[in-house]
Amino acid sequence: MLLLAAAIAVPVASIAQCPADDGNGPWLGPLTLHINLQPSGCQITEIYCYRDVVNSGSHNNLERQFYVEEIDYGVGCSGLSFPDILHGAADALAKTMDGLPYCGSGVTLQVITTVLNSCWGLAGFNPDGTMRAMPCSSGTCVRTCDYCITLNPVTHHYEAQQSNCTYSDTNPGDCVDIPTGCALAIGACYHMPCWTGGPCSTDYTGGGGSQ
Repeated sequence: MLLLAAAIAVPVASIAQCPADDGNGPWLGPLTLHINLQPSGCQITEIYCYRDVVNSGSHNNLERQFYVEEIDYGVGCSGLSFPDILHGAADALAKTMDGLPYCGSGVTLQVITTVLNSCWGLAGFNPDGTMRAMPCSSGTCVRTCDYCITLNPVTHHYEAQQSNCTYSDTNPGDCVDIPTGCALAIGACYHMPCWTGGPCSTDYTGGGGSQ
């Protein structure tokens, strides 16, 4: 079970394109989310799309799905590996959703699925000095988790709580593994761990995941 790190979420319009409708409904967006990832203070901007699909096992019979298209990062991120930045950005998307149920016995939890590309590369620096990371190659990392909100007894703020995550990673095989030391070269295409606790990724949950 994971208590999500604090983030400042400010959705604004983006010029990127959402994926085509695959028969499960159109994607909405794209939107840009600005995140202050805690406790590192890493400043992240991600471009994403979302949609709701019918799921009788989810809160209000709707499953929220997110698709991450781009991640830019810079200030405060030097102590984090890119897989940590990628997963932190994915986790923060739950904060854009209103109406998460309160945690408690018998509550139907909110199902949220986050779709990431299996392979990512550093495209270079933006004019503002941040690094731009883009999907490269094909393949997807699909992560589905249950969410609810609970009161933090220390901060006295409600926080999203994540549990029961499942993962599915389709590695196309034409991107390389992250090198020892976790330093990524601009222009190369790397296979990212689909779950926290993978190569160069902090194990936030204490148990990682399974492919």
